[in-house]
Formats: sequence, structure tokens, C-alpha cells
Amino acid sequence: MELDTGAVRAFVRTADLLHFGNAATELGISQQALSKRISRLEATLGATLFERTTRTVTLTPAGQRFLLPARAVLDAADAAVAAVAGEFSPIRVDVLAEPLAPTLMVDQLAAAEPGIVFERSARRGVAAAIAALLRSEIDLAFGRVHGTPNTGVSHTLIRSEPLLVVVPRDHPLAQRETVRPTDLAAYGIWTQAPTIAAEWSGFASDFADHFGCRIEFAHVDDIDTDDILSRGANAGPAFLTATDVANSDDPRLCSLDLTDPTPAYPWSLIWRAGETNPRIRSAIATLRTLSEQRGWHSDGASTHWPGSASDGRHEQDR
Repeated sequence: MELDTGAVRAFVRTADLLHFGNAATELGISQQALSKRISRLEATLGATLFERTTRTVTLTPAGQRFLLPARAVLDAADAAVAAVAGEFSPIRVDVLAEPLAPTLMVDQLAAAEPGIVFERSARRGVAAAIAALLRSEIDLAFGRVHGTPNTGVSHTLIRSEPLLVVVPRDHPLAQRETVRPTDLAAYGIWTQAPTIAAEWSGFASDFADHFGCRIEFAHVDDIDTDDILSRGANAGPAFLTATDVANSDDPRLCSLDLTDPTPAYPWSLIWRAGETNPRIRSAIATLRTLSEQRGWHSDGASTHWPGSASDGRHEQDR
């Protein structure tokens, strides 16, 4: 059996994003061409790798078993090409999920470090990303660090991303000049289920408990305007999201900042403890500088929830 590395790369990128359209865009091919590559790979392996519905894409058990060795195949192929070309290998960064804040932060990091190539992945959970770091499959990761961090990694808070809510224009909340988290108790909130990023659902649940809101989870990755209009109709629940997400700009919807206090999601940068690679150290230093220069977070933000002792604020390995 001979594997086509192009097809393997198409599989891995689709497995990371769980979205054929986004994977095709990142690979620079049409969605039809991507589907053909996946089909050829499935025919070669004699197994179905993805289950697809009109709204979701998931890995089959065979796809889950194939993913790790498929990554190893690509790493070996990339290393072989780099060895012949005499080039440095890319810095591998896990952004958790493509629609989230780390994607924007890596975009800005790449612009600030034009001499470094960044290769992205999306493991959708910080535990999986840390495991990959410790196996040296990736070099950097983003995530919400909470509880007891792994002793094999170091981390620093990079971004406190303010949350907001989105409601239809005729929703009672849309008439307010300011919205406090406690104002949401009368209506409830809804947001995406853990498939988008495992830590988000826990943070959203903590938010709901703290401010006395009922919460619902939608088990889809792509939230569209119609979802928000239908769920928010007749003073229904507000959609809870965050500032850096690509939220809808449909004129039928109203995005509302939350204040008094401002809930903020803590994004930490995570790397292997004792990292000595100068390019990785440079990328870490550049992100710290960008965070400070652009005000991505404030250590003493008494107006934020959680407060100054919130998840991810501990810093190691300067």
C-alpha cells in the first residue's frame, strides 16, 4: 500500500478543522478537489474516515486511529524536504479551533516574525495540545490554563478576551445602552457545545452559575444568523460569544458588550518547559511584546470576571 502525502495532508487538515470548506480554503484547493483526495485515501485504506451530515463533520473510529500516524507521516515528509532544501522546519502552533482568538494572534505573530514559518493545527482541547507538546509534535499551543498545570510545560497569559452577547434587534436586551451579566438571568444564554473547544463549555457554565443564568449548548460548530434569530425570538436566550470570534454583522442582529463586570476568557500561550530553540523563544517573546503593546490583557483588571487571580495568569519560564 502506497500513501499519497497530498491526500494524507488533506485528511489531517480536515480532521483538525472538522470543516471541509475551511480545510479546502487553507489548502488552496476547491472543496470538490478536497473531497476527491479524501475519497481516494479512503479507497486506499479500505475504510471510511469521516462521517458527514448537513451540519457536522466527525471522525469515524478508523479516522481517529489513523490521525496520529498520519501526522507522523507528514512530519517525516516535511523533515525530509527541509533537510534537502537546507531550511528550518516551521514552528508548529496549535490554535485549538480556527474561528477563535488564537488564529488572529498567530496571524499577528506571523506578521511580526516574517522570517519564521508557522504551521497551524487545531486539536480542540488544551489537554490534547499539552500531550502533543510533550510528544514534540507541536511547539506552541494556546488554551485556558486552569487547575494544576502539567509540570512539563510553561505558560503565560497573552489575551483576556472580553465576552459579548448577540441578540435579534427586537430583543428586549437590544434596547439597553449597557448590559450587565446579571441582566442575562431573565433570558438565559446559549452557546456552542464542547466540540469547538473543550474548555469553553466549562468556562461558559461557570459564567452562567456565577451570574444566575440558565444555559443551553448547541451541538454545532457553525452558528449562523438564522440560529440566533430563531433562538432569540420572543425574548429568548442571548447568544454568548467573544470579541475576537468572527461574529455575524447581519443588520437584523445586535452585538452587546458586557460590563460591570466584563467577563473575559483567559488565553495562555503554552510551551515545553526549558525550551531552548531560539526561534521558538523568539516567537514567545514577540507574543509577549504584542500583548503588552496592544493591551490584550491587564494584570490588575478589577473590572473583569474572573478577577486578577483568574485562570491562566500564572507565568513561568521567562
